[in-house]
Amino acid sequence: MKRTLKRISKLHTSILILACLAVLAAAGCRAPFFRPVAQKAAFSSSEMKKYAEALNAYRAQDYATSARHFATLREQAAGDDVARVALYGIACSRLMSAETIKEYRDAMALWDRWMRSPPVRPPYHENAAMMAPILKEKMIFSFILLDSEEFKDEKNQDAVDVFISQVDRESQRLKPKLDNTVQSIDQRDEKIKALEKEIARLNQQIKDFESIDQKIQKKKSAIPAD
Repeated sequence: MKRTLKRISKLHTSILILACLAVLAAAGCRAPFFRPVAQKAAFSSSEMKKYAEALNAYRAQDYATSARHFATLREQAAGDDVARVALYGIACSRLMSAETIKEYRDAMALWDRWMRSPPVRPPYHENAAMMAPILKEKMIFSFILLDSEEFKDEKNQDAVDVFISQVDRESQRLKPKLDNTVQSIDQRDEKIKALEKEIARLNQQIKDFESIDQKIQKKKSAIPAD
């Protein structure tokens, strides 16, 4: 039952994913991946330290830790812009660590709260490439509807184009790794099939030898003893 729920929680549709990307872009998520130095002009030294710790944990795929660091940053943020950047980090971390329907719904509630909050002002920005592992490994969002009106505004088109371009570059960067992984799996499967065939051939040889041995033993038993 748990495995079934887990599979259901990961069902997705490409349309809703693209819609979510557009909303994220319109909200101002334009930064290169894992570069906390880009926020130096905006963050205080203590905020910058917490932000770097959170990003490093996210990069190390320790999403529970990154969520805690982002939550601490949000609680101690001096302004709304830093708090919004932190909320985005919490939402991404929770999406990556979610495994059950409830956890996904809780993460999406954070995501929805981030989308509905006022956009950050320069030089603050959310890190667009934090979406890369979500797109690659999760691809959820299908069981919660998004407000399509938010990404229909033509004023947001430039932001949408920039973000989609960033996501496309990140996808192209990840694609060779994915292809190599698939190729390795295919090669492993071919080796397994070859071994299975060899085992079957050896088992058949054993049966043939046993049959021959039984015939020899019958012939021997049929020969009268002197």
